[in-house]
Amino acid sequence: CIHVSKLVIDSKKEKQPKRDRRMLCARLSCLQDDFVTDIESLHSNRYFFSDQFRMSLAHDVSSSRGGLGLPGTVASHIPIIVLQRLRINISEVCKEYRERVLQECKMTVNNTLRDFIDANNHPLLLTMLEKTTDDVFKKQNCVLENHHADIIEWENSTYSSNHYFMDTVQSIRRTIFDEESDKPSYLMGLNPTKIKSLSNDDQKLIDTQIEIFAYWKLMKKRFADNIIMSTYSVLVKKPIYTLLNEGMIGAVLRKNDKDVVSLFSPKGDAVKKRSLLCSRLEKLNKALKLLEDFDTGMTEPVSM
Repeated sequence: CIHVSKLVIDSKKEKQPKRDRRMLCARLSCLQDDFVTDIESLHSNRYFFSDQFRMSLAHDVSSSRGGLGLPGTVASHIPIIVLQRLRINISEVCKEYRERVLQECKMTVNNTLRDFIDANNHPLLLTMLEKTTDDVFKKQNCVLENHHADIIEWENSTYSSNHYFMDTVQSIRRTIFDEESDKPSYLMGLNPTKIKSLSNDDQKLIDTQIEIFAYWKLMKKRFADNIIMSTYSVLVKKPIYTLLNEGMIGAVLRKNDKDVVSLFSPKGDAVKKRSLLCSRLEKLNKALKLLEDFDTGMTEPVSM
């Protein structure tokens, strides 16, 4: 019987998820790193210099050819269209990151509540505070969703005052035409001899590939920073440092006196058990007093 009971207890323990004991900031840092990796993995460096990308770019260019311009000119709107296609899955990556941060924050707050409030003794209070926590984070998540939509919309405007863009463009060109330099693997297919043998149109395509690649590198760094900073501000800092405290105090103050007493009272079974114990203690005290009075009467001398 003891062995079976132990097995039941052990099986219940195994079903409980293992609690991550790392600080919230450490877990959020890992999520940030994962988010940056996810953004990086949308398109590899090799993809921008692949035959597939060049053929797709050539198709876009040929469909817009026919206007005025120098030989091999690429219409200014072509890179913008290409960048829009490159960003097509970026909102899903943001959504996943947002939801993971939300779950980590809610779990941390709820675990903290359960560390300080005994669910068996004060279930109503714990339930109310957990609901307040859920409401605050749900509202902030909606605010953050709109912020992220704005950040994604900003990237539709192809602009940067950061010289990192042209630095990258010039660095790649120098690397390609420097035959003695160690080229990264994604540039191995490009060399001065091959480029000089290409037509004006094809050489301009390579220039456009380089420029799109350089802008994408700049954009994804800027974009990741903006998403991470807005997420921390709206979903971490503001709720934990301000809104949760105000929301929990407000939830208690909105209750009447009777409800407040119920919130801070133990659960019904404990109250009933305590009442029975108090009643029994009162009877025992009365019985003890009667015995003491009886003993006193027995020991007093009888007056003649």
